[in-house]
Amino acid sequence: MRLGTHIISFDHPDGAAGLGPRLADVGAAAEAAGVGWLSVMDHYFQPAIAHDRRGRVVTALV
Repeated sequence: MRLGTHIISFDHPDGAAGLGPRLADVGAAAEAAGVGWLSVMDHYFQPAIAHDRRGRVVTALV
């Protein structure tokens, strides 16, 4: 079985300038952990249902 990771949030405290380096870090960590694939949400506007009031992800993809 291969497991993957799907990133649904594009928020970063440093804004757009910090997003690229952070995604590179996540990709390197996923590869080191043996994750089969890494994907990102393909919607520019992020659906509010994916996060609760504290910003935590409340959905899961299986």
